[in-house]
Amino acid sequence: MSSESSRTNPLAAFGQNEWLVDELYQKYLQDPESVDRAWWNFFADYSPDSGAGRAAPPGTAQAAPVPPTSAAAPV
Repeated sequence: MSSESSRTNPLAAFGQNEWLVDELYQKYLQDPESVDRAWWNFFADYSPDSGAGRAAPPGTAQAAPVPPTSAAAPV
């Protein structure tokens, strides 16, 4: 079943790092030379719209966890 999901969503193997692949893809589209050649074959037939259940964007993926409200301010 995991091979099925990797066929329908090429980013499935990257887990929470899907946003990084998207970021590299955007760089690749602007200037392929700015991305390591190891990614070129992957991006050659990559379609970012094919993946369902995308990971959170970079700003939220790296955000610090919110402390519990009881620890936010002394009473």
